[in-house]
Amino acid sequence: MAEHIVDLVRDRLKEEGEKDFGPCKTKNMPISGGHVGGSKNLASFVTAKTKEGIAAGLSEKDAKQLAIRYGSNVERVFNRVEALKDEAVKRNIPVHILAEAEYSIEEELTATPADFFVRRTGRLFFDINWVKTYKDAVIDFMSERFQWDEQTQNKHTENLNKLLHDAVVPIEQ
Repeated sequence: MAEHIVDLVRDRLKEEGEKDFGPCKTKNMPISGGHVGGSKNLASFVTAKTKEGIAAGLSEKDAKQLAIRYGSNVERVFNRVEALKDEAVKRNIPVHILAEAEYSIEEELTATPADFFVRRTGRLFFDINWVKTYKDAVIDFMSERFQWDEQTQNKHTENLNKLLHDAVVPIEQ
């Protein structure tokens, strides 16, 4: 679908007199975090990274989930765990969640709570109770990180709350 859209945009730009950008080239490009030794090595990769996560102080379950979610980028999440332990205690949030949030801000250019919970983790659609549990702590973390004023923080909170509402309540026709 994305290839089709990219090629469509290319064709429209060409029709408007822009240069020809050529066809979509993403089909064979590596995916960020995808350097795990191919699908045949994924299980052993996850096992090895889970052990690294446990060594960093995470539970086996959390370390394994992160290894699966972030693939070969998981070390960058694990590296943040030690540095964020005190802050996690202060904010009363599991350290791996802060590590994910900081990773997403610094490495994936996450700019809003909605971006984190919807596009970066997908949890709004696949684990809505997780979002409800941790949204306030993540919003506070991001607000401090981005130095939002109260109005901006409230705007992002309202937006996320609307997305939470819309995820479970059909939008009126």
